[in-house]
Amino acid sequence: MSNIFRVMGVALAIAIGWRMGLVADGQGKDAKWAGERSKENGVEVVRNPAAPQFGVEKLNLRETAAIYHGESEQDVFQRIEAMAVAPDNSLYALDARQCAVYRFDGNGTFKGRFGKKGEGPGDFKYPSDLAWGDNDCLHVLDDAIISNFSPGGDLLEQFKLPSRADVFCPLSGGGFIMSGMVFTEKDSGFAVAHHDGQDGKKELFRVMNKKIIMRQSGKKRTTYFVDHVYEPQLALARAADGGCAFGYGAEYAMQVVDGSGILRRRIIVAEKPIKIADAEKKNIYDHLAARLEAKWSKAVLQEAVQFPAHRPFFNRILADGQGRLFVFRVESVLTADKNGAARADLFGRDGRFLQEVRLPFAPDLIHRGTLYRIHEDPETGDIAIRLYRVLNWTQLKE
Repeated sequence: MSNIFRVMGVALAIAIGWRMGLVADGQGKDAKWAGERSKENGVEVVRNPAAPQFGVEKLNLRETAAIYHGESEQDVFQRIEAMAVAPDNSLYALDARQCAVYRFDGNGTFKGRFGKKGEGPGDFKYPSDLAWGDNDCLHVLDDAIISNFSPGGDLLEQFKLPSRADVFCPLSGGGFIMSGMVFTEKDSGFAVAHHDGQDGKKELFRVMNKKIIMRQSGKKRTTYFVDHVYEPQLALARAADGGCAFGYGAEYAMQVVDGSGILRRRIIVAEKPIKIADAEKKNIYDHLAARLEAKWSKAVLQEAVQFPAHRPFFNRILADGQGRLFVFRVESVLTADKNGAARADLFGRDGRFLQEVRLPFAPDLIHRGTLYRIHEDPETGDIAIRLYRVLNWTQLKE
């Protein structure tokens, strides 16, 4: 393929039935919000009903670019782990396997690449996330190190965190919200902490949700760990005014901290949990067994595949660059769309549950009316970054 990207000249719908237009479900543009607000220990608590204020909106998309590689056709992507958009709409993509960051303009044209595997200044070993900060620089998270780069890829500074993290969110007041897996001898889970950018660290949230399965054979100890779609996840996203929102999918609640890392708001949705049916458990177990039974004993597999008390409410939170949050729901494995269609709940910057949003797929990044998707061809394994313009973006409520 000779072009770095393909620009689609005709406005084609992504899938049949994804039409523009509001499906109000009886809730019009003047629908009154049925939730309530209160203050608890100085924190605003926004309690939302289970139904959105303004009904359902199906997004109508047009693909505008598909990026397949860097400067040459040989420089193909190997594993795009994270993406970020700069104020000038430049796109930065982190290839974790190559330990490199790619830079493209807003149309998908290649503009540069920086970083490599190593231990020198500006090198990476285990990069997992990147984000654009309010200080006009790109932050890259590499295990327990954050590297700050200029828009062109020049290293500005590096500093070491007191502990490793998997994902992070830069704050406008300096410092970061960090999240990662934590372990004890018997359990694993997630923790969220505020790091002030110097030496200070304050833990904001911790949950231990999974038993660690181990087997001892002589001096050799083997740990068995398997994940599946019904495992509750810790989700993190940049919030309005330079803050950060995070939530644990086992409960429909999100915490919002301001640009200084102080908890300011808790968003709650009054939705009842759904018990995981035996048929759902069997579906998940059978899929994992088909992949792992040749390596693991049946007894180990049965112990390692663990289920929570109920289906998680969500597994991902994405901010849209305009102060709103898209919270992506976990669907039943028995009824989930085989083509990857997704459902997200849209929350305003004030915490109101505004709309249910239907999408033909779950994007990896949303920024001001453009969806960014990391797509792997199921037949060839080729990886592309695809950009889609939302044609009815203005139909989404504020």
